[in-house]
Amino acid sequence: MKNTDLERLEKRLKGISAAKILDVACGRGEFIAMLMPSLGHYGRFVAIDSERRAVDFCGEQFKDAPVEALQMDAEKMDFAEGEFDVAAISNSVHHMVRPKKVIDEMIRVLKPGGLLFISEMYCNGKQTPAQKNHIRMHHWCARIDSRMGIAHHLTYTREKLERFADSLNLDKLETYEINFTQEAPKEAVEKTIAILDPYHDRIKNHPDYEKLGAEKDRIKKNLYKDGLGSAARLFIIGTKPENG
Repeated sequence: MKNTDLERLEKRLKGISAAKILDVACGRGEFIAMLMPSLGHYGRFVAIDSERRAVDFCGEQFKDAPVEALQMDAEKMDFAEGEFDVAAISNSVHHMVRPKKVIDEMIRVLKPGGLLFISEMYCNGKQTPAQKNHIRMHHWCARIDSRMGIAHHLTYTREKLERFADSLNLDKLETYEINFTQEAPKEAVEKTIAILDPYHDRIKNHPDYEKLGAEKDRIKKNLYKDGLGSAARLFIIGTKPENG
């Protein structure tokens, strides 16, 4: 990773004070855990997710912190216009049925001059074999989910992410490349490999079961050979127009 990008992002985040922060598609709360020590100051977080188990986990994870976890549709949030200083989403744009609608809703609940954070992995560019294994595995999981009727698209290219950000009603777009190339420890790789078979078995009766099984075997082989790394991502910051 370019150290200058990380340093610029760290400096930028430390300069941000936000009384109320929204985290969309909170999952297990990893993005909140990253933002808490990174921001200069924060008041409280509101985390939303469509999945009850994610909301319950996030609520338990941050039970002693200023975090409220709610089950909610990201396309139609139960928040007033201009309620948040920051609205954030991490590695979830490609999980949305209508990503533009979700982001537009996030912008709606931002105060004029408020900040939108998008942190999203991308699938192209110069990435190590270990990082490419992460991308291949993620895309394979997306194919499994799609056959189960779960919204999960292939991850974007860097260029598509940038075009997506450009299409939004935002001012002062800032882009930071986050590209850690270190590999996961062997134990983590083995745990990852162990989840592939049960994940695959969810579509045991689907016509594509065998085809996706052959792809799974290739992924396992590559994981044993090259290891696993975290795919590169873009961290995008945009400002809601003062008259928006």
